Amino acid sequence: MTIGMRAGLTIGIGGLVLLAVVSVLFLGFGSARRNTQDLLLNNARIALQLIQNGIHAELRPVERQVGFVGTFMETENPGQPLNIDGPLAKMMTGALAATPVTRAMSFVDLEARMLDVRREDGSGVVMRGDLLSIPDIIDRIAAAADQPPQWGEILWNHEIGTPLLTYQRAVKIDGEFVGMIGARVPTDLLARTVANAAAQVYATAFIIHGDDRVLAHPAMFDGRIAADARPDHLSAADFRDPILSAYLEGRAQLLTVQADDFESRIVNLPGNNHVLLVAPMDRYGEVPWKLALAFPLEDVTTELMRLLRAGLAGFAVLILSLIIAFLAARRLASPLVRLAQFADRARKLDLEGLEPLPRSSFRELDNAAASMNGMISGLRWFETYVPKRLVQNLMAQGQTEAATSQERMVTVMFTDIGGFTGRSEKWSAKQTADFLNAHFDLLATEIEATGGTIDKFIGDAVMAFWGAPEPQEDHAARAVLAARAIRESVAKDNSHRTDPVNVRIGLHTGPVVVGNIGAADRMNYTIVGDTVNIANRLETQATKLSTNAGATVILASGTTVTAARAGDDATCIGDVPLKGRTASVEGWLL
Repeated sequence: MTIGMRAGLTIGIGGLVLLAVVSVLFLGFGSARRNTQDLLLNNARIALQLIQNGIHAELRPVERQVGFVGTFMETENPGQPLNIDGPLAKMMTGALAATPVTRAMSFVDLEARMLDVRREDGSGVVMRGDLLSIPDIIDRIAAAADQPPQWGEILWNHEIGTPLLTYQRAVKIDGEFVGMIGARVPTDLLARTVANAAAQVYATAFIIHGDDRVLAHPAMFDGRIAADARPDHLSAADFRDPILSAYLEGRAQLLTVQADDFESRIVNLPGNNHVLLVAPMDRYGEVPWKLALAFPLEDVTTELMRLLRAGLAGFAVLILSLIIAFLAARRLASPLVRLAQFADRARKLDLEGLEPLPRSSFRELDNAAASMNGMISGLRWFETYVPKRLVQNLMAQGQTEAATSQERMVTVMFTDIGGFTGRSEKWSAKQTADFLNAHFDLLATEIEATGGTIDKFIGDAVMAFWGAPEPQEDHAARAVLAARAIRESVAKDNSHRTDPVNVRIGLHTGPVVVGNIGAADRMNYTIVGDTVNIANRLETQATKLSTNAGATVILASGTTVTAARAGDDATCIGDVPLKGRTASVEGWLL
């Protein structure tokens, strides 16, 4: 199995380019994809952390302030009962001033008496009372004695219309539990903090408490809450937020790309899809919070589109590289293909119309072209002196014994021009050479057309044979056909001459020795034997039978006529004596 040079180079170069570019593209695109993914996740993580930091910045001062007031109560009068009517109210009022986010601070003792300081109209209002109307309040207070400081349950304030976050701490004097100090933070302020932080990253955010309770949402301070919202619970429908509704109703689909500290979802809305990031916040009470951050999907797809465009650009580079590789392969293969075609024609001795190979920019190809051109120049001279057809036939046999001397049955032809010596006396050397060259071209055409081999040119005579080097069962018929064709061609040529040419042809069939005959350094592929002599003598006897100017006489032996089965178109003239031979040969005029 072989493959063309162009295809081989195209596959080789193109394959290497394909492997290199695809590898680089794969690694580069994969790295870029991971980097883009990591960048998006990091940006999302930073955005969530920014909002969480804003929440912590608002609520941690409340924790510290409650702790400070509780510590003051425990250490103000050690060893004495706590007096809630003393300076405690002023301390709590001062604490409100230090923590603007705090709506109120309260202290409740073991008897459910309460000291409450609220922020109203920019100042603190002190209120005293009890919580005895709350069922099991005494037991609930006592149960909180061993609890650490923590964010407690969320309360609804009917007066301000917003949920309240509660943070509480047990107060112990000399190790004895005396009550609870706590603070209340309205979630609408928390919603502002969340919204302002989200706006810095061009997104919207809200906080979900538990499974479906909305703790903070921009609608809490921009008037979007439904007028008929239940005072004890704010549902998704109350906020008229399609993103919030899609998440709480389970219509937000999880994305394949996830992080360890938050989940990513996609919210499909008509003409406006969003990415929703949800991060847990579990430090503000037993019921966990969920911080949700939503931003348009196009904010993500912009980066992904850049990555896609980079991938498409890489693919375009791949296609361009393959095209260049294909063109380069063709450019490299073209001189090699021409060289191969040139060598193939040289191998077949098909030199007619063969143009010299052009120069090449590659040294090796240029040297090869120069060598091949020099070889062709030598072959042109070679075929001038050696019959090309003979060499082609020997090469076609493909045997080392093709030129080894062997006996073969052949048919031999001799031709001669009558009265040539007298003609040539009137001509110059050039005129004589021109005449002979034209005459021999005419004869060679007909001989080679029938598969004959021209052995040699002898003055104005031609010696040819059929049946070697390749075997020809019908060699006699071929020789007869060639002789008659020569007669027609000579007659046609004589029609243009004022002094017609007489040609004599002798044919004989018999055994000969054929092969390389000659000296060690100068061989001729020829035939020898009595058959050659008889053919030559028949051509000489044909001279005596030529009577008309311009006539071509073909005298063949009976052996040739019988082998060629040409008796119906021939005339037997009886035995013909041959010079130098005692035996005569039966002669036939064709």
